Amino acid sequence: MKDKIAWFTPISNSTGIAKFSKVLLPELTKFFEVDIWTPIDQKEYYDKREIGDVNIIYFESGKELRKNLKEYKEVIYNLGNNTKFHDEIYKVYQKNPGIIILHDFVMLHYLIDFFYKKDLEKNKIYQLLFLIKRIFLKILRITKRALLKIPLLSKSKGGKIHQKIRSVLDKKRFLIAMPGYLKDYLDLVKKTYGDDAAETQKKIIMEKGIEFFLNSELIMKYPLSDYIAKRADSIIIHSDFYNDFLNNSDITNRIKKINFPTPVVNSSSNSLDEIKKEKFLFLSYGHIVPNKYIYEVINVIGELGPDFYNQIEYVIIGNVDAHYLEKINNLIETYKLQGSVKLLGYQDDNVLNDYLQKCDLCINLRYPNAEGASWSVIEQMLNKRLILSFDTGFYAEIPNDCMCKIPLNDFDILKDELRNIINNYSSYEEYKNNAENFAKNNFCTEKYVQSLKEFIYEGC
Repeated sequence: MKDKIAWFTPISNSTGIAKFSKVLLPELTKFFEVDIWTPIDQKEYYDKREIGDVNIIYFESGKELRKNLKEYKEVIYNLGNNTKFHDEIYKVYQKNPGIIILHDFVMLHYLIDFFYKKDLEKNKIYQLLFLIKRIFLKILRITKRALLKIPLLSKSKGGKIHQKIRSVLDKKRFLIAMPGYLKDYLDLVKKTYGDDAAETQKKIIMEKGIEFFLNSELIMKYPLSDYIAKRADSIIIHSDFYNDFLNNSDITNRIKKINFPTPVVNSSSNSLDEIKKEKFLFLSYGHIVPNKYIYEVINVIGELGPDFYNQIEYVIIGNVDAHYLEKINNLIETYKLQGSVKLLGYQDDNVLNDYLQKCDLCINLRYPNAEGASWSVIEQMLNKRLILSFDTGFYAEIPNDCMCKIPLNDFDILKDELRNIINNYSSYEEYKNNAENFAKNNFCTEKYVQSLKEFIYEGC
């Protein structure tokens, strides 16, 4: 008789963690009786063709589940940094620790959002004050520009008036306008990393805003994944840099690094036969946020001029936040790149896969590296795509002869690499072959499940 495990996971294919779970299930069920536990709001994503005959349990975190979970040999939680998919799972994990599989290195996005939702439920007045603060700061910025344009005021005098207003505001606004959820978050930072870390983050958030902070290098220094991990019985991660970080923290729990399983490699559905390969096809996909450097890549394409960008088509697939989308569209307009850059928004897996099969280059520039490893880059390697990345995070662990790596933020080298790709594309064939071979040899579903099985029984 097989031992039973509870496997907590989202099942919507909008998240790579659902795809990860679905890849593992056929092999996992060879050794265990598996119950999938997924939040009740995931019910609409159920597809028996993907899940198979595995028992699926829809849960609500507000209910007491301790008695239900005691019947399992092990309870395993898949955790990522998106509250939409992981909020309910995290709440159950807090009350009922087990093994956690940490998919994202930076978890502070999740915790800020977690505190935000909690705060919103209990005190909407803070949100109103925060909105007032943001409007006031915008007025202050406009005022500064106006002061500096007044002929009777020198630059220094106008600047000093602005600075005086700002300094008065600095003394008061944290108390009257910092929303409760950010106070809770900074208290957690102080508890986890100390006073200096909390003060540094508070200063940046108050002066430059939360969005600036969430895309700064500081999130790599204070990711709060170590805080999340402390409650776990045991921890599984998927990269060496994550393993090193946790082992150098004050965590005493068991930690196991296991290489990702094998993503499914689909053949083209030929729904995009209308794509004419008259141009080099570049591709980026996923949730399009600033740390994926889409804006910077488009800027480099524009700076390379029409001799370059008339030879390429850069396709971007994925949802984009409104503010970032506006910024990207303005840049496209500035360089007149409408014929060379296409933002397609969200597309289903068939369309995405067809573009992946047909593209000449996958652009995977990411920093800060919020993810613990990259499902998408392994997909690209198995599909023999040429890949361009920074030499950071998980990407730094892939051999240099498997992808084109450039130093972080070195846009001159990025220009040179892009030029060379379209002028000497055939010379990169070895990269693609090496990438496929490395992925096949190092990312294996059977090995993953075997390592997981050993880890479960070692802890008994």
